[in-house]
Amino acid sequence: MAGGSGAVADWARQIVEAFGTYTEISPSGQGLKLFLRGKKPPFADCTKKGLGPAGTGKVEIYSEKRYFTTTGHILPGSPSDVQDCQGALDALCRRLWPPKETGSATRAAASSDRRIPCTDENRTSRCLGIIRRMQVEDHNDGSKRLLAAACRCVEHDLTDAEALGCIRAYAAERPFPTAWSDADILKRIRSAEERCVRGDALGRVEAADDCPEPLPLDDPSTPAMPEDLLDGWLGTMARGIAEATETPFELPALLCLSAAATAAQGRFSVRPEPGYFEPVNLWTAPAMKSGQRKTAVHKLATGPLVDWERVRCRETADERQAVESKVKTLQARAAKLRAQCAGEDDPRERDRLQEEIGELEASMPRIPVAPRLFTQDVTPEHLGTMMAEQSERMAILSDEGGIFDVLAGRYSGGIPNLDLFLQAHSGAPVRVDRGSRPSVVLDHPLLTMGLSPQPDVLRALSTKPGFRGRGLLARFLYALPQSRMGYRDLDPRQVPDSVAGRYAEGLHRLLEILPREDAEAGTVHPHVLALDGGAYGAWKEHQRRVEVELRETGRFAGMTDWAGKLPGAVARLAGLMHCARWALEPGCRHRGTARAAKPARACRGPGAQLAGED
Repeated sequence: MAGGSGAVADWARQIVEAFGTYTEISPSGQGLKLFLRGKKPPFADCTKKGLGPAGTGKVEIYSEKRYFTTTGHILPGSPSDVQDCQGALDALCRRLWPPKETGSATRAAASSDRRIPCTDENRTSRCLGIIRRMQVEDHNDGSKRLLAAACRCVEHDLTDAEALGCIRAYAAERPFPTAWSDADILKRIRSAEERCVRGDALGRVEAADDCPEPLPLDDPSTPAMPEDLLDGWLGTMARGIAEATETPFELPALLCLSAAATAAQGRFSVRPEPGYFEPVNLWTAPAMKSGQRKTAVHKLATGPLVDWERVRCRETADERQAVESKVKTLQARAAKLRAQCAGEDDPRERDRLQEEIGELEASMPRIPVAPRLFTQDVTPEHLGTMMAEQSERMAILSDEGGIFDVLAGRYSGGIPNLDLFLQAHSGAPVRVDRGSRPSVVLDHPLLTMGLSPQPDVLRALSTKPGFRGRGLLARFLYALPQSRMGYRDLDPRQVPDSVAGRYAEGLHRLLEILPREDAEAGTVHPHVLALDGGAYGAWKEHQRRVEVELRETGRFAGMTDWAGKLPGAVARLAGLMHCARWALEPGCRHRGTARAAKPARACRGPGAQLAGED
């Protein structure tokens, strides 16, 4: 499959990505070998030639009576484990060796014969649901949207009759600019068969169950978040808050994750693969209407952070007061010398006084800043100052969405100011130099956000200038929890003291972990969490699955900005949940803090684990 240059041809890369299994370069260096678990279909031959644009490509498939030389030279980015790929194997074989068709009268039957076995009894309804959520714009006659719908039908292996019914049902809800005939639709289905792998979506049924289809913000029936997604003290606290406040689990779960991210950001980062790092700060936005006890949930989720600030401020109060007093004395002394210097006629004495003033100012200590972990209502300009004072880390945690109005220009004449927020999500360096303000220099700023605005606020955000175009909205993890109002028993409850105490201890232990110091360079760096083999395979499979759906006919076609950041968000969640899991274990403060974890639920992959390194 590999050309003489060592580059993988596009047609071959598509096959490698579809299988997502262990792949190595052949001894000649000119081909690739995929190793997988599956049963070769009886209708498939062993060799298919004439592939690729030049017609020089070849695929060979063997399951028995064949010897292979293995090299161990793994294709970069390939999983290290052999995967179960029966669905992908069936789909490839049916594409390479399709049954012969004898006209349109028998095409539907042949399509039915080619169907990949699937336990899902609602293929048509599943396909229609995906088509409904497409965000493909019409071009003139709407043929592009029709082709996208046809591709979805082919990927779900619908017969021609099923595909016609599915597209007709969709057109009744969202008509095409042109009234397409059945022959027109079937022509698009034939084109879709040349572009897409028939039955490809059925091979991803299990993955789709773990990664639900995207839902619009006005969907009234969003599915509930499984409560087993969070384990340990983080999950126990989220479930305890949900029970005590009679609120849906999504609200405390996302806010507790933001609280943990506030404590862990800057102290840890995740390295999914060599050269690629993700910090563990998060932006979450569970949206609920007023009267849902959001404030109570916020207080419980952020309480340990408030307590930490209070204790640290009290511990440093005497030091701050002493330094402030010393600074005032030195400032008064410098002012007196400056006045004396200004009236001195003797040049030598004036130089001596000026030198003394310089020494006083150089020896003036810096007044310690009261420790802060989060804020709520802050301008982008002052946020930069706060981050410079607080080790370049800050969080915005609020039970409302007022910060969006600030970003939209509430205090700046309606001119959005998003740069610092966008850069602090990824940890990109910040340099702000304005004549009216002190310069702000941040090397690795990190910002966490945990907001619970009203749903109407979320829906209106896409209309604010620059919010979507510049990627602000793509950085959030959203939830639309189902309200429990009208079904609460209103019996007074509290989060058990043992649960709240362990949650507070976990956050405080994360806050006590110091980043790595580079004494020679005088810099600090986060501890790095690397994915081990199982975790990397699960994450890579997820990343590739998302990549395919970013195509113009994919289910993420209308939200590529958000979905493009989804694999990175998964890596952040996996790293953060790993930190939380081991924060209370003995020796977690030491350099070898990151130990192998249980399955990373953020990836939803079997056996996904994290391994730590410094």
